[in-house]
Amino acid sequence: KDSVSGMYFPYIVPQENGARCRVSWVTLRTREGGGIMVIAPETMQFTVSKFSAEQLYHARHTNELRPEEYVYLYLDYGQRGLGTRSCGSDTMDKYKLKSGHYRFNLILQAIKPGEKPDELYRELLHLDTSRPVR
Repeated sequence: KDSVSGMYFPYIVPQENGARCRVSWVTLRTREGGGIMVIAPETMQFTVSKFSAEQLYHARHTNELRPEEYVYLYLDYGQRGLGTRSCGSDTMDKYKLKSGHYRFNLILQAIKPGEKPDELYRELLHLDTSRPVR
């Protein structure tokens, strides 16, 4: 559980960051408590930010970034691990996302104030309620 701003890390040279991997679901809520829930039956990766990928790409320093009025939610099957030989060693083979075609399923669900995402997740996927959700 975190805020959109809390997911950001101020690297000296701005870059995409804050991704969460092997996630089953993510919920974005307004201050009033309503929002959207994204469920990945076979897991996903997501990033949420007040900066667009384009703004991060073009900024040379963190002080050039300006939070936008939108929240950007990026949903991915996966992402290459850290390291690109730009400032150190390359990514280990086991963390590279190989080229090819990838397909994954997502469920988009409106969520009302007071609804509990973990319960909604179990209900929508018809899961055993006695087992913890990861």
